[in-house]
Amino acid sequence: MIGISGLAYALGSRIISNADLAISHGLEPDYFVSRTGIEHRLQRGGRTSSPCQPAP
Repeated sequence: MIGISGLAYALGSRIISNADLAISHGLEPDYFVSRTGIEHRLQRGGRTSSPCQPAP
């Protein structure tokens, strides 16, 4: 029988505020919060270990 044995994900290690992101794009500091409700984001960066295991 074949199936999925597990799932994984990696979160970024650096938090970016929406104010910083908005200002870098020439927008008002509360632009993203007022439209999406998201207050900060995680930026991917650096290396992560391989999410896959070699087959036995």
